[in-house]
Amino acid sequence: MMTDPNPHAHSQSGDQPAYPPDEELTTELIEGVTFDDRTPYAHARESGQRAFFKMCRWVWSAGKYRLTHLALSRPSRHSRRFARIHVLMFSIAVAFCVFTNAALHSVRVGPGMQNETTTPAGKGWAEIVTRPFPTPTAFAESVVVSSVWFNATWAAMAAGIAWLVSVVFGMLLVGMFASLARRSLQSEHRTEPLLRCAIHYGTSWLWFPIAAILVLGVRPVAVLGKVAGWTFAPKTIVFDAVALLLTIFGLLLGWFWLIRLGGAVPKGSRKSASRFFIFLGPLSMIIVIGAIGYGMYFLSNELPRRLNLNW
Repeated sequence: MMTDPNPHAHSQSGDQPAYPPDEELTTELIEGVTFDDRTPYAHARESGQRAFFKMCRWVWSAGKYRLTHLALSRPSRHSRRFARIHVLMFSIAVAFCVFTNAALHSVRVGPGMQNETTTPAGKGWAEIVTRPFPTPTAFAESVVVSSVWFNATWAAMAAGIAWLVSVVFGMLLVGMFASLARRSLQSEHRTEPLLRCAIHYGTSWLWFPIAAILVLGVRPVAVLGKVAGWTFAPKTIVFDAVALLLTIFGLLLGWFWLIRLGGAVPKGSRKSASRFFIFLGPLSMIIVIGAIGYGMYFLSNELPRRLNLNW
């Protein structure tokens, strides 16, 4: 199979980039031809420079020819490193969110809350904020949060577990998705690792879920501010709405990018690749991520009880 059909496009002379600019990509769109990773990120890494954020913008603004360039590029140590960085950033955001939320307990008082436990049964809990007037008689008309408790031991353990699970399964999911995408191609187009490089760089779209998770990570500020009686205490719905919008926006844009990527593969495989990116790919990710999430939810309820760290 032919490789690097346009060698002059990536030969470095002076300050010219080693990757082909968009207006020259049309010379490389030859059916069934693949070539080495010559993206801005790979070029910068080879030159000892940094281009991480530049590569994210390059992916986000990719047009038809740039997408085809990515689809036909072979995976490289640079593309793998790019994906690993995003998975690591995502796992750190998840760990932060779990640390600030998993071991936080709000004590509610008011009508119908008489049977709720106001003191922890397990060890490691500390009261971090309480209302200036925490007497139950003051809350006879409505249910309010009288105090907030935090378990640093369980928070650290839960964050560590979440980080490890996110890293391991994140790497596996990127590899699995790339493998499934390649299998969606016709047999004559599976002789080269098409799409894997593109999916590595497609992890740029994780920036939006990462931002959403970080917003949820600071969400407890709303609860603490309200209980402590701050002059300005943002409502929890504000954090929830921002996180939801960021997630939806990022997922839709990333999904649309993948659908366009399916149309950038060799002609004989475009229909099957597009079908994968529209239906089968997202569905498989939803099932796997849902199973992981359910397992984490079960663990978050069972493990603290076994360690005597539950409320």
